Amino acid sequence: MDIDYFNFISKSKLEIGSIIVSQPYLADNYFNRSVILICDHNKNGSIGFQINKPLNISLKETIKNIEIDDKLYLGGPVDNKNIYFIHKSSKLKKNSIRLNR
Repeated sequence: MDIDYFNFISKSKLEIGSIIVSQPYLADNYFNRSVILICDHNKNGSIGFQINKPLNISLKETIKNIEIDDKLYLGGPVDNKNIYFIHKSSKLKKNSIRLNR
């Protein structure tokens, strides 16, 4: 199969829960070879998080008095003053958005 990666157009509909993959040769420090989980998508834009670039630090090392020792991931260059969680916990309902299709 011959794919023109520089002129690729997908016929898939972008929606909450979609996974998108950057073009293989994207010349961008943040999004080069990124896999993005779309968490919101509407007429005003989209919000997604990189799910394939773990950092060498855990949540427990970052926030005092927290017992969650999960890895942190580089989310991207936008809104880097907040921490967002992608989780399966039924205990964290406040301000959560369900991503199931």
